[in-house]
Amino acid sequence: MLLRAGANALLTDELDQTPLHIAASKNRLKLLHRFPELLSPIHNRDILSRTPIHVAICLGYIDFATSLLHFGADPSLPDGYGRNILDWVIGDETLEHQIQKHYPSVVVTPDYTQELAVRQSILQIADTLLQSQLNQPWPLLQQLGRYLLFVGEEDNARCLFELHLSQESFIGTPLYKATCDLCSRLINGPRFVCRICAHMDLCLSCLQKYPCHSRLHPNQEHKTFKVSHVLGRESLLTTTTSEKFRILAEKLSAPNTHGSGKGPPNDSVAYLPSRVTAPKMTARVPMAFLDPSSIFCLILFGLIAFSFRYWYTFM
Repeated sequence: MLLRAGANALLTDELDQTPLHIAASKNRLKLLHRFPELLSPIHNRDILSRTPIHVAICLGYIDFATSLLHFGADPSLPDGYGRNILDWVIGDETLEHQIQKHYPSVVVTPDYTQELAVRQSILQIADTLLQSQLNQPWPLLQQLGRYLLFVGEEDNARCLFELHLSQESFIGTPLYKATCDLCSRLINGPRFVCRICAHMDLCLSCLQKYPCHSRLHPNQEHKTFKVSHVLGRESLLTTTTSEKFRILAEKLSAPNTHGSGKGPPNDSVAYLPSRVTAPKMTARVPMAFLDPSSIFCLILFGLIAFSFRYWYTFM
């Protein structure tokens, strides 16, 4: 109804998601045909650098992604992982063949390029969380943890996932809870984060029942990362927790974070390289030196010196 009434399809929410991003996340394929104006931001990126086709592919909505390709979506654009859609479907021979057949220019992104992209994404998200007052920091916090897992910084990822972070630290709204992406129930025990999927949280029951849980690779058993403490709606953000997050985010946003990513296993916050700034050398002028009598003497001395130089030149 809003689109028919002239709503702007280019408007975004605070996560920079267009209506097309949201349609892709809900697999609302019929909307593409009923409202072609939705396609105008087909290459727009959200705050996580995902185009609508990235959203559809990573959630396993192949028909939606295929339709976007039909409508002109560029399959070569990278997301926050530095991956194009071919990178995400590697292992699915049918999808690989379709993409390579119709888009031969799209190639697999080298691992080192992906790692560089992820480290840049870590800097951007950490900086955004520090500088912005987001109403919904939860998606960024979780994605930051996933990026840290990608580059092997497990201690930092665990520190972030297990912090009892609440939106209380931003605007005083209630705490979010993790939901299992298979059974859609709130996770009341340990939470398992898939190391391979772009977004997949599992409860213990579903992990045991569906070891091959991937939407894109249903025959592959993906490794997961266990998060011991699950966020509870009654949990409050303590000053200590808030400070730990600030320290972690500040160090992640430092320019020299792109190092090895390795460090002591038991101090996940402390080992992150901190921002090093050279001390500013500023000359200090005593205030007494600038009193009126001193200024008058300086001016008089200058006039005498100028007069002497003038006399010496023309004599």
